[in-house]
Formats: sequence, structure tokens, C-alpha cells
Amino acid sequence: MSGTDGPDFDRMREGRSIAVEAREIRRELEELKVSVDLVFRALHASVKLQSYYADLLNQYDHGHRMMFTTEQWLERLRELEAKGERDEAG
Repeated sequence: MSGTDGPDFDRMREGRSIAVEAREIRRELEELKVSVDLVFRALHASVKLQSYYADLLNQYDHGHRMMFTTEQWLERLRELEAKGERDEAG
């Protein structure tokens, strides 16, 4: 038997492939985290701009446009999603 066959070598090779896979998964998760962070930063900027624009229009024509913070906007989306799920179920 050579040093590259047998159960010990198979376990060592399997351990290396698991370590490689773990590194790849960690890298993918870090990239995903960066992507999620960028999406939330873009969302925050978009909601901030929408609220500013709504305020300007309300000042101009005395309208009643809603202004949201990012957290309020996300909560509103959650409520609408839950309502949609209830409507589909019922």
C-alpha cells in the first residue's frame, strides 16, 4: 500500500476538500453580505430622495404625499406582503 491510498488518505483528502468548500462558502457569504449592504444603502438613498421629493411637492401644491424613513418603508412592504399572503390563502 502506498502513502496515497487507504482510509487515512481518503479522510485527509476529504478534509481538504471540505476545507476548500468552506473557504469558498465563506467567500460567497462575504460577497453576499457586501451585496446586501449595497442594496440597503441604495434603498436608503432612494427612500430619502422620494421623501424629499414628496415634501417639495407638498409644499408646492399643498398635497398630502406620504414620506417614509427606510424602516417605515420596509415595514410597509412587510405589511403588504402579509396582506397578499392572507388574500392568496383566503
